[in-house]
Formats: sequence, C-alpha cells, structure tokens
Amino acid sequence: MSKKDFIPELHDIGKLVDRQALNQHGVQISGHTFHDFDFSQIGVSQPSSPSWYAQYLEKDELRPPDKDLLNSQEAKRYIPDTQIRADVLLVKMADGISAAISRLELYGKRIRRGQVGEGVHKLWNIKFYAEKKQGGLYWSPFTDTESFKGMFQYIDSCLGYQDFFRKYGEYLTLTPEDKTAPGNIVSLYTHLELVGKTYRTLKKHSLFQLQNTQNLLLYNNQPIKSVQEASGHIDAEKDQGKWIFRIVNCNIKFPQSFSRLQDLNVFRKRADLIKSFSEDENTKDY
Repeated sequence: MSKKDFIPELHDIGKLVDRQALNQHGVQISGHTFHDFDFSQIGVSQPSSPSWYAQYLEKDELRPPDKDLLNSQEAKRYIPDTQIRADVLLVKMADGISAAISRLELYGKRIRRGQVGEGVHKLWNIKFYAEKKQGGLYWSPFTDTESFKGMFQYIDSCLGYQDFFRKYGEYLTLTPEDKTAPGNIVSLYTHLELVGKTYRTLKKHSLFQLQNTQNLLLYNNQPIKSVQEASGHIDAEKDQGKWIFRIVNCNIKFPQSFSRLQDLNVFRKRADLIKSFSEDENTKDY
C-alpha cells in the first residue's frame, strides 16, 4: 500500500470533469466519482494512492450514514487498508458538514433543486462567470481524453492540498460545489477548503484504535464506526450522535481611540497575537 498522504480535497476532483465533453469524445462517464469507471476506455490504470479511495464515498454499499466504514465486509472489500478506511470515514463526515452550508435549510431539509448552471453564481456579481468565460476561461480543466487521463495521474502524484489549490484553484473558483440553483452560489474551492480544514481538525483530535477485533475512531473517549454514530441528525430534536463540536468565530478588536503616534503600536501587538494563534499547535489553522 502506498505511503503517500491522504488528501481529502481530492475526493471531489471529479466535479471538475466536463462529462458532456468527454462523452462526445467517446468516454462514458455517469457521475463525478469513478469507483466503477471502466479504465480500459482510456488506457490507464486505476490510481493507487490513499486519496483515490475517497471515491468510494458514493459507492451504493457504502453511502448509508449508518454504514460501518471501518469493519463491514463491503468497506474491507473496496478499501483494504484499515487506516485509509478511517480517513475515508473522517472525510465523509467533513464533506457532510461542509456541504450542509450550501445545501441544507433548517432541520436538515435539503433545498429545492432548481436549474442546473454551468459556472458559479455570485449573488453580488451575477455576470462573474459569463465575463470569465468571455475572457477565455472555462470551469473545467478536463474536457478531452488526454486531460482526463492526466487527472488520474495527478491523484497519484499530488503533493498535498496546497499543490492541488495552486494547480486547479482557478477552475475550483469557477465551479459550483452543487451545480443546481440555489446551491450554485458556493464555489468548489470554498467547499473543499472547508472539507480539508474540518477533516484535519477531526483527524488531529480523534484516535484510531483496535478494540476486541473492532476498528474504532475515538474522540473524547466516544467510539464510532459510522457517520451516523458520530454526527447523528442535524435536527436538534433528534439523535445528535456521540461527537459534539462547537464552531467559534472570534474577532480581535481594540476599544482604544488612537490619539498619539505611538498608539499605532497596538497594530503590532495585534499582529503578534494573531501570529501566536496561527502558530500554536492547539489553535492554528488546519
């Protein structure tokens, strides 16, 4: 098994594929994940890096939120490595939390699906994508067989999420996470930033253990094997699951009014404080 890092942001790289264009080139694609893709169509092998296995999040046998992704026979069949199964479970949780920002109304009710759009729709600049397209840009970097092959090669060679954002960031900002209105106001870039940060937070504060032949993920001594066990239901009146987190938004402000030149030192103090937060292992950004 490859020793490369698991990169959660790559789980949605397939949303950058222009399926219609590939179909016109004779490549048959049915969705944005490729766990069942016939690789003989393009003459390359299935990727082997740990990041590849996040594609199985959409596998029918593994999709139910109560599915044991650590010990079930189906999980073992499709994802042989135990640590990678733990990573896939964490990214499934992170993806659900991040997608809820754009897809869900109160109490977990999914927004009504509207018209499918090509590019991201910015509420404050409704001409954003049209102007980008007129300028020669396009949301998808994978529009023909060769570029599509390159995507699978990149899944194996990607150096990390920073490398992914550097290489495909422009396309990610043009592509909505959900192409159906009104969910198309959130870019894939923003969604994957949230997924990555949430995944790395969960990864840092959870522990993977084997107990009595069962693989478990523990946070605050609460063991789980499925998304439902950890997250429960978004409705506060229903099961909340075993893992409880709080997201806190902090603003650093100073009440002083500047009256002397040396008062500007407060900006240096603020910069030092922010720097200490950003470098501390307990509070830094993930």
